[in-house]
Amino acid sequence: MPHTCSILVLDGVAESAVGITLDVLGAARRVSTMGLCETGPNAPIVPRILSLNGNPVRSSEGRSVAVDGAFTTRGMGRRHIVIVPGLGMATPEEIEQALDAAHVRAAVDAIGGASARGATLAASCSATFLLGAAGVLDGLEATTT
Repeated sequence: MPHTCSILVLDGVAESAVGITLDVLGAARRVSTMGLCETGPNAPIVPRILSLNGNPVRSSEGRSVAVDGAFTTRGMGRRHIVIVPGLGMATPEEIEQALDAAHVRAAVDAIGGASARGATLAASCSATFLLGAAGVLDGLEATTT
């Protein structure tokens, strides 16, 4: 059975974070397909780039980022992975401003819902603050760049 991997992109996503996420997942899929890891060849990782509403988002550089559909927690469980790529936030002020934005608050709620359904969560760079805002890091240690 495959591991479904939702890459949740938001307006302001860093293009490099999306690219690196896809590259790492591609490498993991190849290793899994070759049977070189615990999951075995029958558990490939199937990545999908998703936005909250299924519409393309704007990167931190202003370019359009195409998506495969809308993010939903319906049907999520332990075999589901949610990755939130970094956003173009570099200062505490930018992070605070982003966390106040309606679309980011909606993403934080969606992340909390995914966690409640048993999904594995990950984020890169400044997107780790969204996991923190969702409460999924409470009592845990986390690091970011």
